[in-house]
Amino acid sequence: FIIGREFGLDFADETRGVWDAEKTKLVETEDPDDPVLVRELWRDFTKRNTFKQRAKELVLRSFRDGEAFIRRFARADGRVAIRFVEPERVASGGATAVKGTVQAGDLDPEESELVGRPTEVKDGIEYLADDVETVVAYHITKPGAAAERVPASEMIHTKPFADSNDLRGICLLEVLAKRLTNYDQWEEYRMVLNKVRTAVAMVRKVEGTAAQ
Repeated sequence: FIIGREFGLDFADETRGVWDAEKTKLVETEDPDDPVLVRELWRDFTKRNTFKQRAKELVLRSFRDGEAFIRRFARADGRVAIRFVEPERVASGGATAVKGTVQAGDLDPEESELVGRPTEVKDGIEYLADDVETVVAYHITKPGAAAERVPASEMIHTKPFADSNDLRGICLLEVLAKRLTNYDQWEEYRMVLNKVRTAVAMVRKVEGTAAQ
């Protein structure tokens, strides 16, 4: 119901353009019969990244895990690829808090004045020391290797069930975790009880002393 069959994007820009002979880039034209340039770019991006399916997966992950991470990769031909990053890989290697600074390229160009400002890292997310809502980088762990620092400009982080000043998302089922565990234990003990009951053919009450 959130992303249905008719989900899509459209653009107000009406600049026309066509692909070059090698289909490596779009060239702006003045012919009104040529396709809209930005729509051609979006069509290419959607096809290469199976975006319609990925958009539905984004909603699924956000509800199931409480958050979702999408990393953007710029390829040599200028095209952009997006890939999901598993939430458990976004971590700080066990450290509760690590100090750092904003580096060039961490944020969008209009925020370049923040370069050099002190940062802190917690739960795999690096943010301004005096502003937890300004995320500058994400730390992604790799088995047998050092964590990779990914600038915030290359990552999209959704956390629909968390407050804006929460670093990580909250799973929708987290409040039920304890109850589900208790029910699982009750179910197991109930099966043991039923096995014991069926193992005893008959229970009979007798009269007499303990010795008898």
